[in-house]
Amino acid sequence: MAADLHIHVLTDDITEDDMLIFNGNHMGSHYWCWEYPPMEGEEGFCVDGRENHKRRLQLYAAHGDEHELDRLVYSKIANTPDIWIGEVSWLKAAICESDEFLPGPVVAVSELIPDYPHPVLTTGLMDQIISAMDVPNKTQYTVATVETVKEFLQQHLHKRIFTISW
Repeated sequence: MAADLHIHVLTDDITEDDMLIFNGNHMGSHYWCWEYPPMEGEEGFCVDGRENHKRRLQLYAAHGDEHELDRLVYSKIANTPDIWIGEVSWLKAAICESDEFLPGPVVAVSELIPDYPHPVLTTGLMDQIISAMDVPNKTQYTVATVETVKEFLQQHLHKRIFTISW
């Protein structure tokens, strides 16, 4: 089963707390942290994540229903403007230790847009994303056309963006 990489536009109604709730369970995210004390040698690991985890617990406590808050935030983020970039199977690639499940354009785009801080879509970043869409796809997965992605990006210049693999 493959996921789909999307570029989303960070709209004015999405807060930093929303992004914390949304990404708080995504391993490797700036917002994520292992909930247990660090093991020896990991003292510097996810320092921001520990603070983010405390904040996330505060938000859940204030709302009263962790699962409802998750649903509300996921719904807000799902309704932000977005463009499909392509199919990808990050898990299969990791398990099989193979790039055959990682389309070149999807990997290239995901590497251009950091998890945090969310970059502003400048003309320079837009040009880089458009160029990334031309990276060869050596997989059986499908990817968006350069023209479709370019049109979307032009409509959202100077807005902050982020990626999601749904």
